[in-house]
Amino acid sequence: MYRINKLENSVKELNRKVDSCLVAKTIVLKIKDKKLNNVNDSITTKKNNNMPTSNQIDTAIKNIPQFFNVEKILNGECMLTKKGKPFCRPGGLCRVYKFKLEDGSIKALRIWTDIISEAKERSVAISDFIKTHPSRFFVDFECIENAITIDGVDYPIVMMDWCNGVDMKSYISRCVEDNEIDKIKSLTQEFYELCLELENMGISHGDLHHDNLLVQDDGSIKLIDYDSMYVPALSGFKDECMGYEGYQHPTAREKNEFLQPYTDYFSELIIYLTLYIVSHHPEHWDINRVSDLDKALLFKISELDPQTINQYKDWSAPGLPMLIEWYKKFLKKEDLKELKSLSYILDVAGIVRKPVNPQTTNMQTKPVAKVDVSKTISKW
Repeated sequence: MYRINKLENSVKELNRKVDSCLVAKTIVLKIKDKKLNNVNDSITTKKNNNMPTSNQIDTAIKNIPQFFNVEKILNGECMLTKKGKPFCRPGGLCRVYKFKLEDGSIKALRIWTDIISEAKERSVAISDFIKTHPSRFFVDFECIENAITIDGVDYPIVMMDWCNGVDMKSYISRCVEDNEIDKIKSLTQEFYELCLELENMGISHGDLHHDNLLVQDDGSIKLIDYDSMYVPALSGFKDECMGYEGYQHPTAREKNEFLQPYTDYFSELIIYLTLYIVSHHPEHWDINRVSDLDKALLFKISELDPQTINQYKDWSAPGLPMLIEWYKKFLKKEDLKELKSLSYILDVAGIVRKPVNPQTTNMQTKPVAKVDVSKTISKW
């Protein structure tokens, strides 16, 4: 009898395990079906957005006469890599090709692979602004309608000057490796002047990060990729390109609905804080570590919560503790409108910058107002 009961219990246990396996298998199949449906939905969405695929654009750029409708492009050619492939910088919403015109000038052809609402209107507004407000930080920018035809549909493209500079992260790594810290200090000043120019023009780039900040041989900065840009003519347009997450406010940017002139304030502080830290303490720039941070510069925003960031406050760099206090204040804000400009923060922190030469920035800078440092942080 004991053996029979034991056998029955074993059978019951086996049946229980079988039932569990069947349930688990059912769950797995449901998950697989859900994932497959999501993939199919994604494919359907891609097909329905009426935008050319990367492969279609690659084919077009290799066969200029068959696909392009602009004379100066028809007489040019796409530059190739050493492997004979089109020289391309993939973007989040487009593909960017290095292109040589008939006159020998090198351009960047930006061709969209995803939809941005009112893309043509945005591009024309930005192009017009750059033409009427020349700046050493911008590159020539031209929107060309009906420039390329794929599957019988005409699409606009953007043609810009090609920049041969090095992205900011690579430039900093090179300077640290070669012990050229003075170049990082000069870059810190250069970045400040860029931010000041954007502020005084009443515009924002919308996606400031290391890949969009190209450093030239002389240490100057060129700003590229204007898909997220705000200019006054774009007031009321939706803020659709949210930028690199490692440079954007963790909550306020996602809540932002329209393009704004103050969209860059958080990313400006993050980048300037990094440059300021490294220019005073280059030993904190770990080249191997930062190369793994695809969407951040020196640190991830998640690594700099109000507690862990306090580890930097004892450093001797003038004004650094105040910059950190501003960063902590920024994190608590829920609306981009509540943030302050970089120039304002640096004035409050008492960080000395070189005077800005209006002839090099193509503008007259605003006079700096005196700020009562003792009251500013506590009130704000």
